[in-house]
Amino acid sequence: MITPHKPKPRRSLHDDKAPFAIALLFGAFGWHITQITNEVKAARSVSYQVISNPETDTQRIHLQNISSDIYLRDLNFELNCPDAAPCIDPETVSVKAVAPVVIRQNIAADSVDTVIKTYLPASSALWIESKRIKGAKFPEFHYTPTPEQESGISLLKSTSWRVFLVRYYLEIILSSFMIIIAILGMVSYMLFMGSRVPKPDAGLIDENSDTVLP
Repeated sequence: MITPHKPKPRRSLHDDKAPFAIALLFGAFGWHITQITNEVKAARSVSYQVISNPETDTQRIHLQNISSDIYLRDLNFELNCPDAAPCIDPETVSVKAVAPVVIRQNIAADSVDTVIKTYLPASSALWIESKRIKGAKFPEFHYTPTPEQESGISLLKSTSWRVFLVRYYLEIILSSFMIIIAILGMVSYMLFMGSRVPKPDAGLIDENSDTVLP
């Protein structure tokens, strides 16, 4: 008996949803990064980095307001000597704003404790510089809230992942967007090439033999 030959069904590229799932995953990742970055920028956040050089006995502290539109006023920062032993050369304490911002500050320096009262406009930065007494330990850096402040600030290390997201937000989002475009382009090409593959002819097969009849 001769019956029509039914070829094995070919797997359609349309059934392969993995690339679309990957693109969706990157899209969700970009959205999540945007939400976190917006929250950090909207908060009262200051990044800091302490750089101490034992060879020159100098200490530099970098502060930056990473809030997008919040003016931070009445900020009190302190340099405190460990064990209350004199360690600071008060004549060397200074605050330098990163251009083009000009920042006024009030410095009360002595050899044990130094208080620096200043402010930081949105996205501005400054350096606190000092020199330790020869042979002494470097002072410790602290932030001290004051009654004049409506609320405190969030002090973040410059190497924290939240600061990293704020600084490289555009690069991260652009990279995610380019990856999504590349994935969608690859899928479109695969679907196009798959639609051009000719389908096998359905012939007749003799059940008593392996011969396919045209």
